This record gives sequence, structure tokens and C-alpha cells, in this order.
Amino acid sequence: MAELEYYLQGLLSRTARGVAESRGLRFFDGEAALLTADKRRNFADQIHPNENGAALLARGLAEILAPAIRAASGVTAPTAALTVRP
Repeated sequence: MAELEYYLQGLLSRTARGVAESRGLRFFDGEAALLTADKRRNFADQIHPNENGAALLARGLAEILAPAIRAASGVTAPTAALTVRP
């Protein structure tokens, strides 16, 4: 069952990416951010991210969202709250 779930998750991700791109929207691929050669490094189990995985997701989302937040707020320079830190 796990293989089918991974296949369907990948299919959903590709479909969502296609919809976002067709509408000129940014797309954050959390799956790509987490999948490395050693999945154990980023996952607590087969599905849920561990602390390291959650940090990768947070950084990836911040990189996508920070420019939009700055633009909407009129902030031109990075601020501590919007800076992506390793």
C-alpha cells in the first residue's frame, strides 16, 4: 500500500505544480524539499517529518513567502522576522 500512496502523492504534487504554473503562481514542493538519499534524516516515520524535516519545510516555505510578504507590506529590505536562517 505504501508504494501506491507514494505514487498518488507524487501524482497529486505534479498536478498541483501544473495548475500553479498555468496560473502563474508559485509552488512549494514539500516532497522535493524532504526527499534525499537518506529519508531517515528528515522523517520520523514513513510519512511524518521529524525536527530536521520540519525545519526544511519551514525554510522552504519562508523562501517562497518572504518576498510576497515584503511586497505586500512595502518592506524593501529583509527584516529579522522575514529572513530565512539555516
